[in-house]
Amino acid sequence: AEYHGITQSNITDKISTCNLGGIAGLRFRIGSKEKHKDVEEPVETVPVEIPPVVAQTETEPETEPVQEDTVEVYPVAIVLENSQPEPEPEPEPSKPHVSRLEETLRNMPPILMELNSTAVAPSMRPVLDDIAGAWKEDPSQKIHITGHTCNLGSLETNKRLGLQRAEAVKKELSNRGVNPKNLTTESLWYKEPVVPNTSEENRKKNRRVEMKLVK
Repeated sequence: AEYHGITQSNITDKISTCNLGGIAGLRFRIGSKEKHKDVEEPVETVPVEIPPVVAQTETEPETEPVQEDTVEVYPVAIVLENSQPEPEPEPEPSKPHVSRLEETLRNMPPILMELNSTAVAPSMRPVLDDIAGAWKEDPSQKIHITGHTCNLGSLETNKRLGLQRAEAVKKELSNRGVNPKNLTTESLWYKEPVVPNTSEENRKKNRRVEMKLVK
């Protein structure tokens, strides 16, 4: 009969987890094969012991201790990459000095006069007093006086009338203590009207005397 299976020796039961081994044996069969007989012959097994394999552990080579380098630390000022010193505020531009006389002349109203007249109206006397007082704070200042007219009359008449009006204001300032040498006069007749000479109301505004500081 055919043989099925594996024969194991009792020695295999003694193999522990630390030993490895195996069993080898020989099986002999004597006689011829018969179809109608199923006789299994005993098989003699010869145990073969395999020396146990001992697991070897690798030992790391001894390394010499590494001597750390000593680093001397010096104090260092930390500077931020984007840090910049705050800019000093720029000084404000100095304003040009304006004398009281210049400020008075800028803000004064024009001295109006009647048709063909060179008389200064009494209402303008306080203005002339203020101008004379401001000039006395700095007697080196010079004032330019300009007389204007409307468009009625000839050119020659208006030129003469404009100059007479400027001279009348110059006299008023001289009477108040302003040095006449510091006063200049000019006539612009109807050359520079403040409004068009299209009505009597506008012509009254053009009959005037103006003053400005000479620099």
